[in-house]
Amino acid sequence: MTEEQRSLLDDFTKKVLYLKEQLHVKSAENEELTKSLKDAISEKALAAEEIQRLKYENDVLRVSRSLEQKEDDAGFTRQRIGELVREIDKCIELLNE
Repeated sequence: MTEEQRSLLDDFTKKVLYLKEQLHVKSAENEELTKSLKDAISEKALAAEEIQRLKYENDVLRVSRSLEQKEDDAGFTRQRIGELVREIDKCIELLNE
């Protein structure tokens, strides 16, 4: 083997080792990013559930306040009660299937 061939082989070997090292680094980064993404997705789901719960609580409070205020917000109260009745009807239909 000539000196030039050895030099080329050494360069090639160094490059392969460097790429192998980079593969391990990038794989570790990928695992870390995947974990971060899963955590973010979980946090988003929890936040969405919290938003739904808070919206429901807000609706309940608005209905209860409007019932206390009598006619001031009666339109909202009637609308919300109608929505609740429709939701209950849908649930009953699903249970009957």
